[in-house]
Formats: sequence, structure tokens, C-alpha cells
Amino acid sequence: MNKYVIGIFAHPDDAAFGPSGTLHMAAQSGSEVHLICATCGDAGMNVDQVENLADVREAEEKRASELIGVTSLELFRLSDGELCNNKYIEIADRVVAHIESLLEGANEVTLITFDTNGLSGHVDHIVMSLAATYAYLKLRESHPDVTFQLKYFCLSDQVMKTANTNWIYGPKGRSSTEIDETIDVSSVRERKLEIMHAHHTQRSDARAIISLSGDKLLEENFYYYKD
Repeated sequence: MNKYVIGIFAHPDDAAFGPSGTLHMAAQSGSEVHLICATCGDAGMNVDQVENLADVREAEEKRASELIGVTSLELFRLSDGELCNNKYIEIADRVVAHIESLLEGANEVTLITFDTNGLSGHVDHIVMSLAATYAYLKLRESHPDVTFQLKYFCLSDQVMKTANTNWIYGPKGRSSTEIDETIDVSSVRERKLEIMHAHHTQRSDARAIISLSGDKLLEENFYYYKD
């Protein structure tokens, strides 16, 4: 049984700051783990004033991916913060085409992306979540011999207790009735932290997420696409 797990995200640190424990555990269990990252993160924090933030963040993503144990990392190198409706169809088609190139021999494929609300409200996140959903539906139709599942990584309302405007509108977390699966990643705690800290340029975000999540950092929550 050939199992593939494919993460579809907008920014170089999204997998690391999101479901990296789940992705690492999948790799450890023998699944092929592949990542798609749409942007080069050039609009991220640059407190160290590095000359070419996009190149540095790409290197950080490659290091984090090695720590996760991925089989492949695909970088679209689109501009950070500029994913939008005009680019959505092109992006979605690129996601489909890339996954198509990976599917030979696959029996089970799980796609993982961010919550359709974007988690933090970031529009780039929302675009890639929608692109992942489009890809799931297209691939499921064109490959009836493969079992597909789509999981949306989400925050619980125990972590994000209320909507906030600390940056832009950040939605309240999902209730227990909305969450379909909670994965305990405490067994890979140190590796998850190492993966997060691989994104050194974005270390203030990493610290904020660790502080906000507390013990819940070691619980990764998902809801499933349902017809």
C-alpha cells in the first residue's frame, strides 16, 4: 500500500508552524511526504535585514523540509502577499499538475492544507486552501482507483478563544464539534520545535505561536472535506 501525504501551503513557514508534527510522523511511518509552497516569503519579517529575504527563506524551507523528512519540496516562487483571484486558477492548475506528476503507484493520498478561513486571516492562506480543495476534487474525479482525503489544519477555540485584530481579522478557533481529528504529536515534540526554529528569520512568529499554543502546540487539529 503506497501512501502519500501532500502538504499544500502558501509560505515557507506554514507547514512548520502548522502541521509539521503530523507530517513528520507520517514520514516516519513510511508514507511519502511531499510539500508544495506557493510563495518565496519575500514579504515576511526581516529583522536581520538580509539582502535577499526570498533566498534565505527558501533555504530555511529546505532545511525544515529535511527535518520533516519529505520526499520532495516544490517551490512555485510566487510573490508573497500577492495571491489573489486573478492568480487562483493558474495556481490551482499548477497544484493539480504537480500532484499528477507524483501519483504513479499511489494507492492512498492525503492532502493537507490550512483552514479555509486562513487561520490568521491571511489571504494567501485562503487562496492555497481553496486551490487544495479544487485539486482534491479534480484528482478524485480523474483517479477513481486512488483513495483521496483532504484535511484542513485548524486551530481549536481553546487556543484561539476569540476573533482578534492583532494584525488583521483573525477568526476564532474551531469548536470540538467542528474538529474531526486531533493528532497527538508529543512524541516528536523536540523535532517539531527544531522544524519551527529552522525558520530563523521568522523567529518572532515562532515564539508567538509557541506562547499562544502552550501545551496545545502538541495537538494538531484537522477537519475533513465532506461532500
